[in-house]
Amino acid sequence: MILEGMKWIQAGTSSPSLTCTTMNDKPIALEAYETLAEAYASVVDTKPHNAYYERPATLSLLPDVKEKRVLDAACGPGVYSEWLLANGA
Repeated sequence: MILEGMKWIQAGTSSPSLTCTTMNDKPIALEAYETLAEAYASVVDTKPHNAYYERPATLSLLPDVKEKRVLDAACGPGVYSEWLLANGA
């Protein structure tokens, strides 16, 4: 098989046997992910594991961030980014 355009073509034929997804196709799990992400973001500030265990423990490991350039490359609704900005980063 060879990739011709964005379709897989069986060598020696002109009919596609498999199709390849393009960047314009909506991923099949996107809707489920967005629903999950919205639900997580709605409770992240009050969910006991995050609010009283994970976040305080993580923040206690950080040095003073005032006037520092930082990159929050974590996933989530931006709780750490908000904290970094509020603390002068």
